[in-house]
Amino acid sequence: MKHRGENPVVSFTKLFMGILFGIMSMLWILHIMLYIMLRPNNTKYPVTTFLNEWLISLEDDGLFMLAASIYAGFTIYLMFCVVKG
Repeated sequence: MKHRGENPVVSFTKLFMGILFGIMSMLWILHIMLYIMLRPNNTKYPVTTFLNEWLISLEDDGLFMLAASIYAGFTIYLMFCVVKG
């Protein structure tokens, strides 16, 4: 009998990582739009600091390891995107 397909754990991991990376991409795009592209009345201040506020609030609540891990995850994800193309 021929072996067809792949291990279901591998398929589930690929699905999970695809969903996670899709969410991270949407968060980055939203952050870029809100922080860099949209400026009220052509001022130098952004509409919102979005991800910055989120990570700072986690750090202020005592969850600095979680904030650092999320920041590292976003940074590594961007590095993978640049390397992969």
